[in-house]
Amino acid sequence: VLADLGQQAEQMATLTSYWG
Repeated sequence: VLADLGQQAEQMATLTSYWG
């Protein structure tokens, strides 16, 4: 679960950086 949450958080950060 922790690994999944970490992976999701990293993906969100990547998307934010991409859109930002």
